[in-house]
Amino acid sequence: MGTFSITAAGFANTPATPPANWPVGVAYPANGVVNGTKTYTISDADWMSLLTWCAATTVTPNPSSPTVIAAGLILLNWVNIWITGSQTAVQQYNVIPAVVPPKITFT
Repeated sequence: MGTFSITAAGFANTPATPPANWPVGVAYPANGVVNGTKTYTISDADWMSLLTWCAATTVTPNPSSPTVIAAGLILLNWVNIWITGSQTAVQQYNVIPAVVPPKITFT
């Protein structure tokens, strides 16, 4: 097993009242502190599943000519998927009409 951490810094606490599109049935964390570090523990099997999934989304598999990709780029793709997904959700569901954001790419 291994651990990884996610750290947030420089964000203001959440406002006292929820935003207009806050989902019904989800408690709003008024004046919540969002900065800090959260550490997660993940099993080796789950880590390999995540790495495999990210690799599959990084390139189109070609069995006749496999592509070699550095593990670091595969993990950057995971971050890209997470950021793009979050950005897409906010822009599609909190803007009328919905706006699809441009794709983020790493070079």
